Amino acid sequence: MNKRTANFMFGTIVLVMAFTHLPARAQLARADRAFLKEASGMTRFQEEASRLAIDHARNLNIKVYATGVLKRHAAGDLAPLARQRGVTQPLMDGGHRKTLNQLGKARGAGFDSLYVQKVALQAQREEAALLERSAGSLQDPALREWAQAMLPLVRERIAEASMLAGGRADVAARPGGADTKHRPVPTP
Repeated sequence: MNKRTANFMFGTIVLVMAFTHLPARAQLARADRAFLKEASGMTRFQEEASRLAIDHARNLNIKVYATGVLKRHAAGDLAPLARQRGVTQPLMDGGHRKTLNQLGKARGAGFDSLYVQKVALQAQREEAALLERSAGSLQDPALREWAQAMLPLVRERIAEASMLAGGRADVAARPGGADTKHRPVPTP
């Protein structure tokens, strides 16, 4: 066998091996891509709704909560990970667009109630469910690490939102506030 034939055979073997594993890799990449799109869509919805809350909420604690959501999203920004992986900014699903339209028209106590129920509670629970489902199965190590790091923060936001929904209006006033970790208040 001459050198040219050997190189051709070696190249063919490499290509066959690469393409043999391609479907499994592509399928895993599709799952990661689907996660990125869904998580990015949720993040976009929460950010836009929280910007509205800062402008339209009557309750100061809801404004503080919304500011905390924006700060946490900026600190744990998913956009660079998505861009690096070629995932463009997704469109929001119809339910999220409908909620944003409702929030845009609402004011005062009506806005506060809608924001707490649809964004602070429902959207955060949806995000937690997505992270719980995906954190262990993501193939991309950076995405898996991001999901695992975000899950406790989302659970914390759900606890804060539950206090807002339960009529407790002291989220911003208590030590730790709405955008930091909760720390027990020492008793004298």
